[in-house]
Amino acid sequence: MSWLTDEWKDGLPHKALQKIAQIEQQNEKLKKEREQKQFQFESLEQALRVEKRKVEEEKSQYGSLQRDYKALSEQCQEVENKRQKLATDVHTKDNLISCLECKVSQAKSQYEAETAKMLHVQQELESVQRECADNLHKLEKLTIEHTKLQEYSKQQRVQIDQQTDKIRALESDLKRVSDGCTSMAPSRHISGRYSSNNS
Repeated sequence: MSWLTDEWKDGLPHKALQKIAQIEQQNEKLKKEREQKQFQFESLEQALRVEKRKVEEEKSQYGSLQRDYKALSEQCQEVENKRQKLATDVHTKDNLISCLECKVSQAKSQYEAETAKMLHVQQELESVQRECADNLHKLEKLTIEHTKLQEYSKQQRVQIDQQTDKIRALESDLKRVSDGCTSMAPSRHISGRYSSNNS
């Protein structure tokens, strides 16, 4: 049965022809609708394939992003660990700096105290040196005076020895005179002897 020729319609009643015409119109309409739906279906299939491809690409991108995110998370964790370590190091160094500053302050105070003490000792040393110089000068004077006194003492000792010898001689003469002479003769003899010794 061919729908391309109308020979089979010959001899059909008018109502039947109208009905056939309606059916044919509906058939054409359904054909067009089917073609449109087929086109839409193919378009949707193509769009679905495109969307599936996009989804696969997005999945791939999502996986890549997940890997990147994981790597970034690990890097961030490493950075955070380093930051915490640096913060600990900074805190430790701050404490060390504070301790060193305290020691420097103590050393500075001690240095200033030692400097003041050294100046005081230096002043005392200079005073002692001046006093020592004065004492040396006095010692030199005393040494000179002592030397003079020693010389004078020697002279006095010599004179005393001489006087002692004279006294002993006089005592010896006096004893001889008192033992062997008369009271007048010894007096003249002693007087003459004493005069000669003084001369």
